[in-house]
Amino acid sequence: MESSLFLVGEIGANDYNHPFSRNKTLEWVRPLVPQVISSIALSIKALIELGAKTMYVPGIFPLGCTP
Repeated sequence: MESSLFLVGEIGANDYNHPFSRNKTLEWVRPLVPQVISSIALSIKALIELGAKTMYVPGIFPLGCTP
């Protein structure tokens, strides 16, 4: 694992896309952001604890620009 490159993404997109597809407002979705960020951080931490050294974490693609 030390010599591997880990691609960590796209985590969290559906946490935003699903509510918006159900006509939820930005005000409804906004409180989810800290929870999504925490989940991403925990996933990265778990990889580090398993020995991952090199990671690429691109984040979420622009909503509405992907199929």
